[in-house]
Amino acid sequence: SRMDISILYMEAVSGLAIFGTFMAGWGSSSKYAVLAAFRNIAKMIGYEVPLGISIISVAVMAHSLDIVEIVEAQSSIWFIIAQPLGFVVFFIALLADVGRIPFDQTEAEEELVAGWATEYSGMRWGLAFFAEYFHAVVGCFMITLIFLGGWNGLPIVGNLYIPGIFWVIAKVIIVMMVFIWIRAALPRYRIDQVIDIGWKVLIPLALLNLVWSTIIGLWWA
Repeated sequence: SRMDISILYMEAVSGLAIFGTFMAGWGSSSKYAVLAAFRNIAKMIGYEVPLGISIISVAVMAHSLDIVEIVEAQSSIWFIIAQPLGFVVFFIALLADVGRIPFDQTEAEEELVAGWATEYSGMRWGLAFFAEYFHAVVGCFMITLIFLGGWNGLPIVGNLYIPGIFWVIAKVIIVMMVFIWIRAALPRYRIDQVIDIGWKVLIPLALLNLVWSTIIGLWWA
């Protein structure tokens, strides 16, 4: 059944994945793992705020917190076009949230150890990194649904019928390819740079986008 606050529920559940990394590092007997756990908490606090503000901006423009109604509101124009700044903020914050390069300081590869996973190997190590990639896939679905029109197709196809599931999967694959491309193209930031980006750049831009979304949302009604 549908939920009136389904987009907030998705964000809340996806945010819980960060605590797994923190507990794995805190429960280890390695100082590198503990440092990575604290890095994880610092990054989480700094990037969950702009992530949440971006979601609120989308909800304001769509006049709903229901993910189905948010997608239906994009039948005429996708929100990536209506609020490109919000998309950029959400995308960068999501990269940090799921621990992808250049925001994967919790792994601490520059220190020649595995960060929070230093004390783990075998199946435990494999399941932990599987969860990280699964979290990235869920994030790609969120981007697709709230910014890329979800199951709404491209207007250029005209009256050609293409199932909505095709559009969702195609968009998710494209976003995931961008995630992988960024991992191969960008260097890793220092932890102080990561914190500065979150608090000094993304949060002000997210608030600016919220003002823009409120103005457009009033007109959109």
